[in-house]
Amino acid sequence: PPDHWQDAVLYTVLVDRFRPEIDPSRATIYQSTRAPLGGHLEGIVRSLAELADLGVDTLVLTPVHVGESSHRYDFVDPLEVCPMLGGRETFAKLVSQAHERGLRVIVDLAFSHAGTAYPPAADVLAHGAASPHAPMFQFSNDEPPRLLHYGKRDDAPLVNLEHPTMHALVLSAVRLWADLGVDGLRLDMTAELPPALGTVSYTHLRAHETVLD
Repeated sequence: PPDHWQDAVLYTVLVDRFRPEIDPSRATIYQSTRAPLGGHLEGIVRSLAELADLGVDTLVLTPVHVGESSHRYDFVDPLEVCPMLGGRETFAKLVSQAHERGLRVIVDLAFSHAGTAYPPAADVLAHGAASPHAPMFQFSNDEPPRLLHYGKRDDAPLVNLEHPTMHALVLSAVRLWADLGVDGLRLDMTAELPPALGTVSYTHLRAHETVLD
């Protein structure tokens, strides 16, 4: 790992629960983990000075791509910064201003399960093993096979990361975040990630040396 990692002071931000673009006149009432509360990337930008004053030097952001839930671990479009969070322009602003203050930015890479609005997931939810996208997801060994989901949910199909399409999607996401200037990626649910995919993801990110300097 980089030398700075040994003494890094990390601050994890659950983006939707952190701070909105404009502070409300009264407190937002918490509903559920899947209902959005309005956190925004601009809210993090507005908090950088306070975070730096706390001694933080590394921000770890929960997924900021388009997702089904407010936490966005159930991806829908992993190649786009969610417009509800401010989109690519605001993300670029966050990275730029964080770097100006000496803060690094790490983003969660979450590919264990998809949301229902991800088109292949919608099709496999509707047609099961008969879907042409079925090989992209995990099924039980039962007969007939059952589509497997994350935890106790029945709307979050587990992804088959050994499938070439999913493999390529992960690497496309790595290249995207590298191009957007992140300093690192946190691989969510690493134990379920094929080791070879983890290795090549690391290689892809390291190829962008200007990101990691």
